[in-house]
Amino acid sequence: MRAGLDTADADCPFLLYGTDWLALAHLVIAVAFYGVLRDPVRNIWVVEDQGP
Repeated sequence: MRAGLDTADADCPFLLYGTDWLALAHLVIAVAFYGVLRDPVRNIWVVEDQGP
């Protein structure tokens, strides 16, 4: 597995950079929804429909 990561990093370094941002985005989304689980009344804006 380590050899595959080393090869991918040498040939296409942008692949590993992209996975870091993808992981960060998932953590940010998870933090937003944690507030809803902790206090749903206060954080209703996360799940409430804001349509026209």
